[in-house]
Amino acid sequence: MDRRLKFAIFAVLLIGASYFFGIVCEQSAQVFQLLLVPSNEILMFLFKFLLALGAMLVCAGLVAALIRPLWVASLAFGLSGLTIIFAWEVTVVSGTLTLLYFLISVIYTRNVIKRLDQQLEFSVRAISLSQKMLISVLILVVCGSIYLGASSYVKQEGFSIPEKYIEMIMKAMEPQIVSRTAEEGREVAILNFRKEFREIIDGFFDETVGPSERFIPLGLSFSLFMTLVTITGLLSWIPTLILETFFSVLLKLGVVKVVTETLEVRRLVIN
Repeated sequence: MDRRLKFAIFAVLLIGASYFFGIVCEQSAQVFQLLLVPSNEILMFLFKFLLALGAMLVCAGLVAALIRPLWVASLAFGLSGLTIIFAWEVTVVSGTLTLLYFLISVIYTRNVIKRLDQQLEFSVRAISLSQKMLISVLILVVCGSIYLGASSYVKQEGFSIPEKYIEMIMKAMEPQIVSRTAEEGREVAILNFRKEFREIIDGFFDETVGPSERFIPLGLSFSLFMTLVTITGLLSWIPTLILETFFSVLLKLGVVKVVTETLEVRRLVIN
């Protein structure tokens, strides 16, 4: 198989992973609304995100390790960035975040190449040591989409505790009202309690949360960023293991080969 065709195949794999990642970015705009009323959908989104992130890391590792020279690998990452925008949305923010991804991916590739050149034996360790920055920027891209979605929702709808939670709190407190009220006056007491409780909640939000609600999307996005960084840090060994398996399969299939090089080393010593 022609070498250029092999390069193209690895680039296409990265582009395919990027398209899936872009779809996840597009869907992440709804995460804020899902968090307001937690359900299985938020777990499904987390699964999709981890799957998309893993696919990106594996395909990026293949490109960084096998495609040479650097500018060809950079071209593959450039096409990857354009694919993310195509699957996500074309805006100034998405363009800025995707450009950041491209720049970090080039630095990532350069670091992988440098570490591989410094090793005596090929090892995926050179890739795993460099992927932390790539993971961080990919999480940042997703959290940027979450921020945009949350900011748009807060501007249009404002921020308030979901009715479901208010109802749960009131139902939990109603037995105390019932136990302190005579039987003939319980219904009126409960109605008064609900009215007063809602007025307290509304007043609290108007006085404390309302003036700073525009910062809620930013705070939420930052919290999610830190949470996802922690989760992916615990699972970062999985893409490395998959990459190691891929390289073994590619070697057996003859797609790649091991090359032994003899280098002339010059050192300064005492005469």
